[in-house]
Amino acid sequence: MIVEKVTKRKTIRTRAKPGKPGAETTPAVDRRLIIEREAYLRAERRGFEPGHELEDWLAAEHSVGSVATA
Repeated sequence: MIVEKVTKRKTIRTRAKPGKPGAETTPAVDRRLIIEREAYLRAERRGFEPGHELEDWLAAEHSVGSVATA
């Protein structure tokens, strides 16, 4: 869940931390965050070359799914 904090000059968006009001901590949300992180790391290793976002996401899903069922 994204939390917005509005200041006089700008809006700051951060992820809600578990245990805080409005934080979602369901297993599905946890799994999505793990996939998101894995996809980011794959993109980083590639040098963030554009056009491979879906490939990164699907590979991350597969990787996380394999770990979850092991």
